[in-house]
Amino acid sequence: RLRAFDELVAGSSLRVPLLDALPQVRVAGQDAGTLTQAGARLLDPSGTLVAGVPLIFAAVPESVFVDELVAIAEGRLQLEFETTNARVDGELLHVLIRWSVVPGSEGTYREVLLAISDVSEQRRAAAALQESEERFRAMFENAPIGIFHATPDLRLIRVNAAMAGIFGHASPQEMLDRARTSDPPDAGRLQGWLLSPDGSVPDGWDRAEGRMRRKDGSEFIGSVLFRTVRGVRGADPHIEGFIEDVTAQREAERRVMTLLDSLPGMAFFKDARSVYLACNQTFAEAVGTPKDEVAG
Repeated sequence: RLRAFDELVAGSSLRVPLLDALPQVRVAGQDAGTLTQAGARLLDPSGTLVAGVPLIFAAVPESVFVDELVAIAEGRLQLEFETTNARVDGELLHVLIRWSVVPGSEGTYREVLLAISDVSEQRRAAAALQESEERFRAMFENAPIGIFHATPDLRLIRVNAAMAGIFGHASPQEMLDRARTSDPPDAGRLQGWLLSPDGSVPDGWDRAEGRMRRKDGSEFIGSVLFRTVRGVRGADPHIEGFIEDVTAQREAERRVMTLLDSLPGMAFFKDARSVYLACNQTFAEAVGTPKDEVAG
């Protein structure tokens, strides 16, 4: 195969057999001697790296050698790639390796300037960011409550499966496709809930509730918690929020209130902080306050 490679690149700038250009093979983990003072100065001009540091041969992916062979065959004088290596204490490193042919060795590749950078922190940070994004995506997609992102004029950007289900869609993509080709259900009413008179969404979290329509035209009572997210680095602002179908809850509350109003005496509910949650008509008349103003 080496002979075949030599024949393949016979007309290129590579003027020595490939076997002579390749480094001597060593087993991964084998002692590779110690770093010389000249080598230390070459790798670290600041002087932090000193002579005498033990070196070992580390396993390098086969793809790296393939890339290097291709670079040589193409007559390239520079190459950059990433791989993993190990410190003397065994700690795994991610390293960025750049080599460039020293002037005068273009035809033989006998002298190559090698620069090695430790990019472990960058790779760990990138891996942590990717893991965080995957956790967020999983939470968004699998949340039991509807979640949405929308433009300031309430054009949907992203919805999760729970929200699509609330509106009667088979999937989030189906809901987004429908939103792109027509106005969202009750768009005008929804804008009235979410937008201030000047057309802006109030800062901070806010809540709205009212009747909404599903894909099939049936209605439900939706409770929406939302806020504006200001754009960063020039990005446009967007609205993000949560939505629940509270139809069953509101129907249960209506039945309870009907029962309370049927009682001849005063009746009311309070929370642990003694805040009134609801009362019947008899209680409201007794305290001289409209029933809907007693709560809270």
